[in-house]
Amino acid sequence: MASNHPRPTKAERREAARAMAQKMRAEQARKERRKTITRRALLAGGAVGALGVVGVGVGVGTGLISLGNKKKENEKENEGRADRLPSPMATPVAGMPAPVNADGSWTYVKGAAIGQGSPEIPLLEIYFDYSCGHCANFDVLHADEINTLLAEGAITLVLHPCKILGQPWTDMVMNAMGLVLDQAPDSALDFHESVMTLRATAKSALTTKDLMAAAEGVGVSTSVTGLFQETIDAGTYSTWVETSTRAFQDENLLGTPTVMLDGQVLDLATLATADALTRVVKGDNN
Repeated sequence: MASNHPRPTKAERREAARAMAQKMRAEQARKERRKTITRRALLAGGAVGALGVVGVGVGVGTGLISLGNKKKENEKENEGRADRLPSPMATPVAGMPAPVNADGSWTYVKGAAIGQGSPEIPLLEIYFDYSCGHCANFDVLHADEINTLLAEGAITLVLHPCKILGQPWTDMVMNAMGLVLDQAPDSALDFHESVMTLRATAKSALTTKDLMAAAEGVGVSTSVTGLFQETIDAGTYSTWVETSTRAFQDENLLGTPTVMLDGQVLDLATLATADALTRVVKGDNN
């Protein structure tokens, strides 16, 4: 089915995302300056204590202490990931797609397969609203590297949808996505990324026909997309919308997108390049 919003090229999507990222950085500039000043003050105050620790470590065997500390750090990291991994639904719940977790999120493991994840693998969580332009631009910019990280088994990805902007587009997408998760789960991540591209590049109001075209473009059958309008009109997955929004609120988060790695909120201003997430996940700050 033809769409009023043709899918842009990868280069066009990247350019639009980079432009939006620059805008996001400008909006956060004043906040970042305050954080930098505070961080420098804390580092200066902690320097004396750090020097004292180094002096003691040399006398008692620095290598053994480092190995022990590293082991403790790894154990603590794994415990933190285990705490953050969402719990699956104990029993099916009406109005919730079968593959989602109890908090309304859904999880991808190695190979971009829907699964539960392991505390041994870095946990990347993304909280988003389908009506949020910043969320859409973030996804467009980072979709390729997220897919690569999943293919490598370098991350467990947890997608946390929510409705915090109060827009009907969120209800439309989540009802369509709920149907895809239930009836064509292997296409759900591609559909998610296609919908984000729609939001990032739209020049006018989006429609159910746009959702149908986006889904069919990633391999969802017409037997499924033909049910989109009925599902949206009925609000079949309204319980999912409510559950996932409540989970966002329970986290006391400030807005979308919120991106976490192993439970730590990442600064969006540092994620404005197409390989930034990869460098953070793999600890390469160069």
